[in-house]
Amino acid sequence: TELLKMAGFDAHFTWIGTRALPYLQSMPALCVNNHAICSLNFEGKTYYLDGTESYVPFGENAFRIQGKEVMIAMGDKFEIKKVPESIANDNKITTLADFVLANDKLSGKVKVILTGNQRTEFHQSYQNLPVSSQKEYLNDFLEFGNNNMVATNLKTSDLKIRELPVEINGNIDLSNTVNTINNDQYVGVDFFPKSLDRFIPDEKRIQGYDLDVLIKYEDKISLSVPGDKFFFDKPDNLELKFDEYEFKGNYTIEGNKIILTKELSIKNSIIKKSDFPKWIKFIESIKEFNKYLISITKK
Repeated sequence: TELLKMAGFDAHFTWIGTRALPYLQSMPALCVNNHAICSLNFEGKTYYLDGTESYVPFGENAFRIQGKEVMIAMGDKFEIKKVPESIANDNKITTLADFVLANDKLSGKVKVILTGNQRTEFHQSYQNLPVSSQKEYLNDFLEFGNNNMVATNLKTSDLKIRELPVEINGNIDLSNTVNTINNDQYVGVDFFPKSLDRFIPDEKRIQGYDLDVLIKYEDKISLSVPGDKFFFDKPDNLELKFDEYEFKGNYTIEGNKIILTKELSIKNSIIKKSDFPKWIKFIESIKEFNKYLISITKK
């Protein structure tokens, strides 16, 4: 704040409570705030600058302060404003993949694109690793936590520029997932977000969840087979829609190619205990869709 003032900018010291605190600024208590940031009025807009966020680009805000009231110091007065909130579509993980089945070998190319807070969280994890561990981290990222996937020849966008979407692409070998029975083959090319596994409650769970993220997954994955083969079975389309989260999954066949398009949106990070029945149905239905194997046989 002081550096911006010295440079001639309209900057103000600002108190804020992160999302861990549920209080409004109108409550006269010290527990309302646990953090301090800077409010900058610039070209008709207020920007909230958090010096503890190493990789948040200018104009974006960390999820932990989004939607929270701030108390902006204005000399012997103050002003209360609210940090803007993002939506799921602002924080995307996009996966584009093209696989080819040749005999028992299943391989292809995969590209993952991260935007918004997903890009920022990637940088926070990746940039703090020792150089010797960064390659392994990228491999794990492109393998989606799937022990049957092997990633090689990885390339990325310029990871020194935090404003850019993060892109990771490489070659993937999925041959270990090919099942052959009586000359028919069964393969899966759908990948469930492993991060959601830890948010499936059991009967002992007494509290809801805060996923601490709004996110949208967008996948487009194709599988091509030789001209002497065809797809004789595929999953039914699946569409689930609730106010807080939704999913669409669709397989289409175009000649010797099958294409999976999939969208998963988490639009509210809070999963209340009263919502557990529909949340469990939502997640389990997606997992069931995910594990379906595509059936391939000779013409």
